[in-house]
Amino acid sequence: MKIINIIGGLGNQMFQYAFALSLKNKTKEEVKIDISSFNGYELHNGYEINKIFHKNLKICSNKERKKISYNGKEFTQKLKRKIFKIEKNEYLKILCE
Repeated sequence: MKIINIIGGLGNQMFQYAFALSLKNKTKEEVKIDISSFNGYELHNGYEINKIFHKNLKICSNKERKKISYNGKEFTQKLKRKIFKIEKNEYLKILCE
């Protein structure tokens, strides 16, 4: 499974969503979008794709996102980033159960 992080205004969201759809069609893998960045997001109008377009992609759960994301502030996540030299917000391809 691949997870695409969606953030920004409507233009950026449209580009990121189109990329996710293209990735889904090209790789034939499951692709989900991560809209968790909009929690507390005060710029623009928040997540707008679902207001304008018919949704074709599923939204990832917090559990799925946390399995592959090292974007947290917890000590263990910081430690993993240091040990494995993983950049913040870098997503890893894994198989989810």
